[in-house]
Amino acid sequence: MQDWRVSSGTIEIVVEAEDWLDALAVGIVALGMDPAELPRLSCAIQRHGGAVARDLTTGQIVRVEPVAAAPESEPELAPAAVVAPIEDDVLEDLFLRLGAISSSNGVAEASAVALRVVLDYVGCEAGAVLIRTRSGDGLRFRAVSGPAAGRLVDSVIPLANGIAGYVTQLGIGIAIDNARQDQRHNAQVDRSTGFRTGAMLAVPVRGDSSASAYGCLELLNPKKPFSGWDFDVAARVAASLGTFFDSVYAVR
Repeated sequence: MQDWRVSSGTIEIVVEAEDWLDALAVGIVALGMDPAELPRLSCAIQRHGGAVARDLTTGQIVRVEPVAAAPESEPELAPAAVVAPIEDDVLEDLFLRLGAISSSNGVAEASAVALRVVLDYVGCEAGAVLIRTRSGDGLRFRAVSGPAAGRLVDSVIPLANGIAGYVTQLGIGIAIDNARQDQRHNAQVDRSTGFRTGAMLAVPVRGDSSASAYGCLELLNPKKPFSGWDFDVAARVAASLGTFFDSVYAVR
């Protein structure tokens, strides 16, 4: 257990917790936020062990920092980047393109459309959509883009391992500066494909009627550091894909 500083705007509190995620869960309650908002938060992990969380609906920012750690002079996501809204013309174009997801024929096609759309807005070396298997204990690569696409598509990884499983199970989005230095990273995927994962952004694929996430959408090795704008685009695409899954599973 250690002390963590949780702040939002001019309000700042110190809580005791095992890690930044526990501190965030405790802190949002103390800050007067509804605990049900936790799954709506996109979280960027900082090099000093803390995190910057943003409510994708309201735009509210919550920062979590270990008290013993000195604050970084240049955080991974500068405040201006985190709160930058998506321009109206981009939102309109994105809305029109997301309509292709709802008209897709099946899970694989919808996943491929979603991945193609998000990569058109957020330039990355690779990306993937991973969806829970029928047994529920694995994640299947339903759409993959990048050098390792041929080896990964339709393969399955354990839900309990890796950042994709972490995001799917907790239902929160994260951005990581260097995934290879993160203990949750499933290095076996890199070893089996020869691909080198660097920065990663992952958001849950969750529909309006689903209690848990269907899977996650992840982006790897961006052309420029991930920003809050990238988070918003990825989250909107993932939400549209989640709505498609709601309709698919509702008729089964």
